[in-house]
Amino acid sequence: MFLLPTFCRYKRLLCSVDLTKDFFFSYSYNIMRSLQKNINDKNTGHVVYETMFVWNEFLTRAMRNHLKNTDWTVALVHGFFKQSKLSVSGKDFWLTLIARRSRHFAGTRFMKRGVNEKGRVANDVETEQIVFEDTPDDIPSQITSVVQHRGSIPLVWFQETSRLNIRPEITLKSDVDYKATRLHFENLVLRYGNPIVILNLIKTREKKPRESLLRAEFAKAIHYINKGLPDDKRLKFLHMDLSKLSRRKGTNVLGLLNKVASDVLELTDLLHCEITISSKPLDASSGQGSCDIKINDDFCAATMVPLLLQKGVLRTNCIDCLDRTNVAQFAYGLAALGRQLHVLKLTEEPKIDLHDPLADDLMDFYERMGDTLAIQYGGSAAHNKIFCEQRGQWKAATQSQEFLRTLQRYYNNAYTDPEKQDAINV
Repeated sequence: MFLLPTFCRYKRLLCSVDLTKDFFFSYSYNIMRSLQKNINDKNTGHVVYETMFVWNEFLTRAMRNHLKNTDWTVALVHGFFKQSKLSVSGKDFWLTLIARRSRHFAGTRFMKRGVNEKGRVANDVETEQIVFEDTPDDIPSQITSVVQHRGSIPLVWFQETSRLNIRPEITLKSDVDYKATRLHFENLVLRYGNPIVILNLIKTREKKPRESLLRAEFAKAIHYINKGLPDDKRLKFLHMDLSKLSRRKGTNVLGLLNKVASDVLELTDLLHCEITISSKPLDASSGQGSCDIKINDDFCAATMVPLLLQKGVLRTNCIDCLDRTNVAQFAYGLAALGRQLHVLKLTEEPKIDLHDPLADDLMDFYERMGDTLAIQYGGSAAHNKIFCEQRGQWKAATQSQEFLRTLQRYYNNAYTDPEKQDAINV
C-alpha cells in the first residue's frame, strides 16, 4: 500500500510524455541509424536496439530478451523528421531531414548541461540530410546523405535554475586530465571516424564572464587532448563569436558560415551511393548495403554501392546548442545540399546561392527542426533572428517574437522543467 502513491506518480510521469509528438519509427528501415551506418554495419536485431537513439530500449528489453528477437517491438526515435519533394532546374528530388536525439544524459536546458563521467553530453543530436532524385517508379538510381552533430560543450559545468535570474551563473567543475571530455571525443570518433571538426559559437568577451569562461576552458581542453594525438587524428577547433558577428553592421553571417561549411565538407565529404535492383535474393555477407523493396506486389532486392563515404563529422555548439547552432547547421546543410545535387547530376555547380528559392526551402526545414529541438530542450521555439533578417522580415515584429520566446523559455525553465525532467528520466 505504501508503494501505491509512488507507482501512481511514475505512471503519471510516463503518461505525460506524448508519444504522438516528436517520436517516429519505421517498420522497414533502421531509422535510428544513419544511411551510411546501415550500409556499412550489418548488425541487426538486439544490437540495433542498443544504439543511443532508441528511446524505448529499456521498456522493450524484457520482451526482446524473452522472445530472442525484435519482431514484436518497434524502435522509437525522438527528435525531428521531415520529408518533402522539391525542384531544381525543372527536376524533382526528395529531401529528408532527420534529427535523432540521444537518450543518454537527456533532459531539459538547466537540468542537463555539459558532459557526464561517461562522456555523454546534454542535448546530443545527430542530424542527417538525405537527398535522392524523384523517379516515375519511386526507385532512385542514386542517393546521398550527410551527417552533422550538435551537443553541449563537453566540459563538466552546471547552471542552477533560478526564478529570479533569467541567466543563472555558470559553475565550471574541475575534470582531471579532461577525462570526460576525452571520452566524449573518443565516442565521436567511434561513431563517425576522423576528422572531428568543432565549430564553437559562444562569446569570446563579456562584461561579466559567463560563456567566455567556457570558451577559454574548452580551448584549453582541446589543446591538452591534441598533445596526446597523432597529427592526422587531432581535433580541429574553430571558433566564431556568432553573437558579436551578427551585431556587426554589414556582416553577412550566413555567408561566413557557408564558407566555413564548404571548407569542412572538403575534409569530411559526404555519402554517395549507387542503387541497383535485382529480383534475386542478396547474399547478406556480400559487403554491400542491401534491403528488400516492393515493386508491383513483388519483393526485389536493392543493393547500395558507396561511391563516396563521409569521413568524420562537424560538431557544432553554442551555449544551449539551440539558436546559434541551428543557424550554423543550416549553413552546413546548404553547402552540403549544393554538393549532393551536383553529385546526383541535378545541377551543374556544387553550390546554392543564399538568395536562391531552394535556400529558402531548406531554411524552412532547418527552422522547423530548430523550433522542435528548442521546445524539447529549451522550453520555447528557437530564436530565429538571423533567418528573419535573411528573409527581410519586419524588424519590430521579429524583436517582439524574440522577446515572447525569451519569456516562454524562462517560465518553462523555472517552473515546468523539473517535472518534465522527471518524466524524461522515467
